[in-house]
Order: sequence, then structure tokens, then C-alpha cells
Amino acid sequence: MLRDMTTLLNRACAIGLAVSVLGGCSLLSTKKTGPASVNVLVNSVERVHVAAEVTRTRSHAAIEVLGTILSPDFDGNAQWGHQQLTDAIDRSEQQAEELRAAVEQMRTDAAPVFEQWTTSLEGFSDSEMRLRSLTRLVGSRERYDAVVTASMPVQTELDNLNRVLRDRALFLSHDFNPATLASLRGDATRLIGMVESLDVKIATLLDAARRYNDSAAMPVSVETPAVDVEPTDEPATIRPSSDTGSTDTTR
Repeated sequence: MLRDMTTLLNRACAIGLAVSVLGGCSLLSTKKTGPASVNVLVNSVERVHVAAEVTRTRSHAAIEVLGTILSPDFDGNAQWGHQQLTDAIDRSEQQAEELRAAVEQMRTDAAPVFEQWTTSLEGFSDSEMRLRSLTRLVGSRERYDAVVTASMPVQTELDNLNRVLRDRALFLSHDFNPATLASLRGDATRLIGMVESLDVKIATLLDAARRYNDSAAMPVSVETPAVDVEPTDEPATIRPSSDTGSTDTTR
């Protein structure tokens, strides 16, 4: 048991946990928390999960609108098509901020949970129970850290994709004609690669969030945060109407 305790202590220190009762690290906060705070963190992780799913939807919507505009078969109104693209990019950029805020809130909510759990190890009189709690603490912190780690490349990849899309929209704002549309079609491979790479990173984040909550959630229903997804997230099919100079949009 002493060997197990030492091994867990080393892992705890390696991931930044304070376990002063075992003589390995310095004591952190003595802020009191309990199951309610644990549930706050569970809900925060769920918000990150939801934000990541919406991120995937909105980034795909922006790519699809651009794909519609660049298609050789595009026969819609240039002004309307450019507005569709700009709006889709706006929503994707807004979602990048929503995801960033969700991750920051999760990190804020995590601090007191892990600090108090660490501090509570001092209260055990039974070394076996202390070892059980330490084992759970180390595993829970590792799963939480996996969520934080997975969120970082998603935010970076999303920001990069949004910048590339914004550049194309800016380019078309001054030069929207068949020749320039044709010149941008060569970017399709790069854009598809970027969104596929983002999808892989989002899947990793979703899996990490799911693993944490499957392990940490209390035996009660966890309220899934409501997220309003605007109907316009679904790209419109742009086509000219029967009236000269006007367009019709269907979804």
C-alpha cells in the first residue's frame, strides 16, 4: 500500500495536485466545496461539449456556403451570396468566442473542486480510504486535464479556419465575378483539409469531455445547457427567382 501511495503521490505532483498530507506537495486553498461544486464542474464540462458540437455545425455551414458560391453551377445573385458567406463566417467567429468562454469558465469552476478534494485527504484516519480517494482524485484530474488539453488545438484550428474564410470573403467583397470565383476554386482542397482536421480535433475534445462526465457525474440528471442555434446555420440554396434581378432562397 505504501508503494501504491508513493506512486500516486508522484503522479499527483506531476499533474499539479497538492497533497501535503502525504508530504509531497504544498497545500492549496482551503475553500469549502462539496457535491454541488462537483456538479457545477460537470455542467461546465458539458457546456464545453455542447459548444464544441455547435462549433462543428457552424464551421461546416460557413464552408458549405463558400462551396456553393464557388461552384461552377452557382447562378445566384453576387450581393446575396456574399452576404450569406459573411453571415456564416460571423456565426463561426462568434462560436469561437463562445467555445473559448466555455473553456475559461470550466477552468474557473475546476480550481475549487480539485483544491478542496486535495485538502480533504487530510481528514482521513484510514490510510486505505485515503488511498482510494487519492486514486480517484488523480484519475479525475487526468481526465479533466485531457479536456483542457483537447480544447486548445480546437480553438487554434477554428481561429485559423475563420481567418482563411474571412480573407476569401474580403477578397470577394471587391471582386465578385466568374473569373475571381474560378481563381478561388483551387483553395477547395486546402479548406476541406482544414475543416477535416478541425473535425478530428473536435472529436477528441468531445470524447475527453464525455469521459470526464461519465466518471464524475453524480447519480442525478445533469442539466444540459440550452444553446440557441439559429436556423440560418443551415446554408441556403441560392438561385435566381423568376423576377429579373431578384433571388430566391430555399432551405
